[in-house]
Amino acid sequence: MEAKRLIPLLNVEDTPRAIAFYCEHLGFTVEMQFPEDGPPVWANLRGGDFAFMINQPSDHKSDDRRLRPSYSDAVFYLEVDDADAAHAELSTKGIAVTEVREEMYGREFFVRDRDGYEIAIISPPDGSGG
Repeated sequence: MEAKRLIPLLNVEDTPRAIAFYCEHLGFTVEMQFPEDGPPVWANLRGGDFAFMINQPSDHKSDDRRLRPSYSDAVFYLEVDDADAAHAELSTKGIAVTEVREEMYGREFFVRDRDGYEIAIISPPDGSGG
C-alpha cells in the first residue's frame, strides 16, 4: 500500500461557522459542500496543495476540546510566508492568538478555531518554505 494523501476530518458543532472561520481568517476556500443548496453539514476545504473536511454530527459538542490545555490534542501546523504578518492580521480581526515565538524551525504562534482545534501558524527561519 502506498498512501497518496492525508485528509483530516474535523467534527464541529456548526459547519457554516467553521467554514467562515477557516475561509475568512485563514484563507481557505470551499471545494465542495453537502448539501449544495442549504446550510452545509459537511464541507471539503482547500488551501494551497492540501485539503481537510469538516463535518457536523448531530450530537457533537466541542466544549471539552476548547478547555484543554495546549498540545493535549491534535495540533495542525499551517505554514505561511510571514508568521508576524499573519499574527498582526488575525489580531486586528479580533482572533485570540498567542505571542509569536522564535523556535529552531522558524517563527510560530497558536490560534484555536471556534471548536477548540489548535492551529500553529509557522514561517520557516529563512522564509523560503519547508
